[in-house]
This record gives sequence, C-alpha cells and structure tokens, in this order.
Amino acid sequence: MKYRNFSRKFYRKFANSIFCFIAIFAISLIFCGCPANLKIIANSDKSFSLEFNSIFGEKLVCALEDLSQISAQFSQNIASGEKNQSQNFNLSQIIDTKKIENELNSQYFSQSQVKIQKKSEKAYNFIASAKIKNIAKFPKECLSQEEMPGGKKRVVFSLGAQSLRAALLHDESTLKTFAEILMSPLVTGEEMFAEEYKDLLLEIYGEAVASELLSGKFKVDFVCPNGKILSQEIPIANLLASNEAIDFVFEF
Repeated sequence: MKYRNFSRKFYRKFANSIFCFIAIFAISLIFCGCPANLKIIANSDKSFSLEFNSIFGEKLVCALEDLSQISAQFSQNIASGEKNQSQNFNLSQIIDTKKIENELNSQYFSQSQVKIQKKSEKAYNFIASAKIKNIAKFPKECLSQEEMPGGKKRVVFSLGAQSLRAALLHDESTLKTFAEILMSPLVTGEEMFAEEYKDLLLEIYGEAVASELLSGKFKVDFVCPNGKILSQEIPIANLLASNEAIDFVFEF
C-alpha cells in the first residue's frame, strides 16, 4: 500500500513537471520562432502601443501535443491504472494568458491582452498587445525617443539581454522563466556563435522543431502619428544567436 501511494505521488509529480515544461516551451515563442511581427504605434497623444503576432508552427504544435499526451498518460493512467481517454489538444489550455496579462499590467504596461487563436488544425496564432503607461518611465535601453534637427524625431527599439531584463524579464516573472528555456544569447547575453546555438537547439529539441524555431524573420513595423508605416526586419536565427543588442531605428 505504501509503495502504491509512493508511485502515485511520483508519477503525478513527474506529470506536473512535463506539463510545466509544455507551457514554458510554448511561451518561449514570444521571443522567437516562426514568422513574428512587432508593431510599435506612436499614438496622437504621444503615448506608444505595442502589438505582437507570431505563429506556432505545425511541427512545434505536434511536439507540444506529444508532450501533453505524455503528461496525461502519467497523471491519469499510470497512477490509477485506467485507460487513456483521448482529448482534443488545445494550446490555449496550457498557456495562462491571464497571468501574462496581469504581469505586464503590473509593470510598465496597461490594457494588456494576450490571445491564442487557432490558425489551422495544427497551427496557432499568438497575439499580444499592450499600451506603455508612461514612455518617460519606460526603460530607455529598450525604447527611446529623441528630437532631431528640423523637427524630426528618432525612435530606437532595442532587443538584447539588458533591454529585455529591464522591460519584460523581471526577476521571478513568468516571462523570464519561459524565455530562459531556449537559452538564447539574446536573452542570456552569453557569447555564442550562430552555429553553436543551432547545434544546441538541435540536441535539445531535434531537427524538425529547431528548424521551425529558427525559420522566418522578425519584422518590426513602426506606425507614425500620421499613419505612415516604417519597417525593418531581421532573420530570427540571427536575432536569437546575437549576444549584443540589436537596434531598430526609425526617423519621422
């Protein structure tokens, strides 16, 4: 009897670990993966809004589904001895969007919204939006604005270990824990060649998932107060493998 109780506790603990890994690995796509687009909107009231859109690709979703089934098997079947009852996989069930919204709103943002929308049978859209509460208090190493000669303005958006820590990846935050799973030089600041980082992902997640994570481009659109859109983009593989901050500069 004691052995049976120990087994149940062990399997439940193991299943919970797998389940947490699923959620962490999925949210890591906020900072990487498949085609991603960030829109920075300069509002007429001199405030800034952010809109982010990325895609959970088919190979990654299949990998997450497999892990989800393993979690269900350990938590429901092995401990109890019952047969598995198949359930439809839904990515939104393993990602706590409300928790992410609350964390964003508790720092530099307001009106935060995080959504997961089904794109096809095996793909999802990850959509997030927020408004910066006060640009004057927002970390300048991440987003800054300065006046230029002739009445022009320059906005600099920077992605790097320091700027991410200042704006998003605060100590003990969910996003920080999630971002660290990919061990990207962009997040850790560790010096690593692009091929070394790719090999690391291949070893941990396999070729199919690693290739999908490193595919596509990261595009930043800056929407001027008059509605004009200025755009810059970079291959996601280059972005993730960089241990130095990458700047996106817009003048209008």
